[in-house]
Amino acid sequence: PGPVPPPPGSRNAGGSRYRRVKQLGAGGFGTVWQAVDTQLNRTVALKIAHAPDRDTAERMQREARALAVVSHPNCVKVYDLAEEPDGLALVMEYLEGRPLAELVDGQGPLDDVAAGRLWATMAGALAAAHDKGVLHRDIKPSNVILDPSGLAHLIDFGIARSQGDSKMTATGMMIGTPDFVAPEQAMGATASPASDAWQLAATISYALSGQPPRGTRETPMAALMAAARAEPVSRLPQRSAHARLLAASLDPEPRRRPTLNAVRREVEGWLSRAGKSADGPVTRVVPRQPGNQLPRR
Repeated sequence: PGPVPPPPGSRNAGGSRYRRVKQLGAGGFGTVWQAVDTQLNRTVALKIAHAPDRDTAERMQREARALAVVSHPNCVKVYDLAEEPDGLALVMEYLEGRPLAELVDGQGPLDDVAAGRLWATMAGALAAAHDKGVLHRDIKPSNVILDPSGLAHLIDFGIARSQGDSKMTATGMMIGTPDFVAPEQAMGATASPASDAWQLAATISYALSGQPPRGTRETPMAALMAAARAEPVSRLPQRSAHARLLAASLDPEPRRRPTLNAVRREVEGWLSRAGKSADGPVTRVVPRQPGNQLPRR
């Protein structure tokens, strides 16, 4: 395909205003860079699509529209959609910090207070997105960033789409990450707010135990098959105060799961009874026992 024309409103079609500092990550969809907006003198994250064609451009425009309507302090912000020399770029807020997966892998599981704060915060962020008709569909420990103050932020709505926007999923593209995908998504059903709620509960379970709720498999395909068969969640943190709510939120039947708002109310109530605020840092961890190594996710 020929070059993608600059999207309407793009302000840098004639040359990049973003000076790249370092690459932050890469995947099947594109690369992400830390960069500096030379006009506004602020650090941003650039997500650049591989070999952009019309479908890719439409997908990124959809992502930009989806994120632009979500306003929540714990959701990554989108600033612009720009034409870069090597592709179409989504310009986003740069969040300094560490992924939840890295924290748990390096320091051990979170305690109940930290995990409760994380659950309540992320449930609020997702509920705000759902109120605007936006699904995330790939919630997992590596897509939760903990900033230097210990506050959590939900990132990478890279496969997010507005509810009802059913035409934009590429044929054969697997939605979500196998270890953290809801059973109905693995079986090919349409994603829903209940699917996001399952993935968030799976992420909280990981934060408390150090492993996905269905356990680990040798290959992504094996993990996907386990999800599609709705295999039991056998690795839940049984000693956690949140064990009952986790089990309910990880029910294989979407209609039986509590809503995100119900989860937030219950978790915030538990925190209040424990004498803890819901908006504190979430980086407190359970001391790791010698020799207890956690799997990297």
